[in-house]
Amino acid sequence: MNQYQAEISSRIKKIRVSKGFSQEYISYNLGISQATYNKIENNKISLKLNTFITLCKILEVSAFELIPENIRVDFLYIKASHEELKNEVIFLKQLVSDLSKQNKMLIKSRESRGEKIKQLKDEIRRLQLEAQS
Repeated sequence: MNQYQAEISSRIKKIRVSKGFSQEYISYNLGISQATYNKIENNKISLKLNTFITLCKILEVSAFELIPENIRVDFLYIKASHEELKNEVIFLKQLVSDLSKQNKMLIKSRESRGEKIKQLKDEIRRLQLEAQS
């Protein structure tokens, strides 16, 4: 087990004892055996997410009370990074949209200039033919 799990297990036990709950009471409300719950508190097995959430409800604590500070900081950093990425994606989508519009305008402008050049070439040819006659 990793150090974070060990810290969470330790906090679970500390809170359970401080509230006067027995392992039997907690395990019964979790729907697991007392032996399995004992393994959770002694960091022998990992908590499943749904068990963790239910345990928070039974102990009447928020998940953040059981999660070590450094994990919370990591989580908040990841969440902030996610928000920044969302904003970057929105910005990039707008940029792509703007560039696409500019590209369409440039293509139209090029086509328009191409038509003007063709008209001028036709006019030059006509004038050259007139001059030769």
